This record gives sequence, C-alpha cells and structure tokens, in this order.
Amino acid sequence: MYELIDKISAIREIQSYLRYISDKIDDRIPTISIDGIYGDETEKAVKTYQRLYGLVESGIVNFETFKSLFELSNDYRINQNRQKYIVNSGSLPMKLNDINSDVVNLNTLINMLRGYYIEIPRIENTSFYSRQTESAIKEIQKIFGHKVNGIVERKLYERILDEISSLNRDNLINLR
Repeated sequence: MYELIDKISAIREIQSYLRYISDKIDDRIPTISIDGIYGDETEKAVKTYQRLYGLVESGIVNFETFKSLFELSNDYRINQNRQKYIVNSGSLPMKLNDINSDVVNLNTLINMLRGYYIEIPRIENTSFYSRQTESAIKEIQKIFGHKVNGIVERKLYERILDEISSLNRDNLINLR
C-alpha cells in the first residue's frame, strides 16, 4: 500500500477518513486534525472507531481497520452522489423529445457510464431527450440485457444508478 517513505501520506489518508466519518457519518468519532502526525488525538479517534465498529480496539491501523475506514467513507460518498441523480417518479418513463431537468441527470449518467463502456456514444448534457440520448440508451439496454426500445423505465434507470455505484466502488478499491 505505502512504502516507509510515504508514512506521512498514509497517516494523512487515515486522518482524512476519520475526519470525514466524524463530520458526515458518525459524530461519536472525535474530530481530528489532518497533519500527518499519528499522535494521541489520532490514536484516540482510531480506538473510538475500532470500538464502535466492532474491530479490535488497539489504536493501531492494521489492514482490517484501514479497509473498514476506506469502505465506510467511500460507500457513503458514493451513496451521497447517487442521491443527486434520483428522479421524480413523474419523469419516468423518459423518451425521445422529453424536456425536463431529470433528462439532464440521465444524460450525465449516460456520460458517466461511457467512461466504462466505450460502445456508448458521447452525448450532450442537456435537458432534451434527443436522438443521441435515445441511441445511447439503446446501447445501454443491449449491454444490460433489457428490451431495446430507447425508453427509460424506472427499472433501467435504477440499473444505471446501481452500475455506476458498483463501478465507482470497484474503481476506488482497485486504486489501493
């Protein structure tokens, strides 16, 4: 993961996870400075985290503790981002020539998926469900094994969100 020369970076990463978890997820974790020094403040936060999340309360960040910190903070970030793209139920199904703000979300998601599936054509990120959008949706429907009709039903929209969450999570884990 890190070499000895990267010790300060490793400590800062651990501190950033602890700080994020304290600020966004669980205020029972003491808020700490991100200074690259594994002092009493950091050790106390680690011990608190370990106790609260069912880990051995040693104050030492072993692989199990690091993995838990990483997964909790990144799963939360992914789920928060997912919430940005939830559409109004009245917007579905989405189809050719629809114009609304939820089509912007759809077009954004299509372009995000394109980063993983090169067969999906690039589209403009507008509020208009264009022929480009329809073509991209048909390609996504093929990839996911859905009926190919260019119409976005709730089931397909949810599948797109799930796929992006899964791919992002896998990508973050593979960076380790």
